Amino acid sequence: MTPPPNCVSPKYDGCVAMVVRDNQSQEALSSDMPITAQQNETPVALDYITLCDAVAKRLRQEILNGTLKAGQKLDQSSIANRFGISRMPIRDAFRILEGEGLVRLKPGKGAFVAKINLAEFIQIYQVREVLEALAMRLAVPHLSDEDLNAMADSVEIMEQAAKHGDLGRWVELDRSFHLSAYHNCRNPTLLKVIVGFWNSTQQYRRAFLSNPSQTEDTLKQHKQLLEAFQARDGERAAQLMAEHIRGTVRAILQNRDDKEKVY
Repeated sequence: MTPPPNCVSPKYDGCVAMVVRDNQSQEALSSDMPITAQQNETPVALDYITLCDAVAKRLRQEILNGTLKAGQKLDQSSIANRFGISRMPIRDAFRILEGEGLVRLKPGKGAFVAKINLAEFIQIYQVREVLEALAMRLAVPHLSDEDLNAMADSVEIMEQAAKHGDLGRWVELDRSFHLSAYHNCRNPTLLKVIVGFWNSTQQYRRAFLSNPSQTEDTLKQHKQLLEAFQARDGERAAQLMAEHIRGTVRAILQNRDDKEKVY
């Protein structure tokens, strides 16, 4: 069947595209519902979705929200059966996530959720301290009033999430708060490296922030950062960011139990 003029070919770049026939198809990879085909149905081309991108998006969400644990094996057959699709787009999704630092592919063993040890974590945070301070200096002058309002809202919602013990929401907002600021650095190469580091350490920040005292300290630091943003003070923001990252590493090293448990 020839796809409509405004659609891409169903097969390209090693990924398989699917026709979105209805809401069920659209929702299949954003829920636990498998993708199913309608028998004897003529496809109505409302849109084309690249399956490997859709699978990567779903797995990315589950890794970042902690549903899939660090070091956990990702079985192609199980994932394919879960979504009712072939294994080819699963393999392509693994490669996408490997490039983002979320998955590691081991020859002869398969795909695993990326896991780092304590030494690697500290090394990453040492590099983050330099790069994210630089990103702050570059980004703060370009923050719009809309950006500042959005980040102020995030801090308020984070405070409510902390009060209610909603760790998942907190971690999500923490990531959004930082990365939304960095997106204004106007340096795509720098931003790509920073996002990769955030991906590879996301699950460990979740464990670190599970301590209520750490969420309280982090919230105070976010409020200080917000004040620096509002003052358009890039140097102050860079200083606060470096101190924030150093403080995270220092707290982890001081807590032997968390270190053994997480890393």
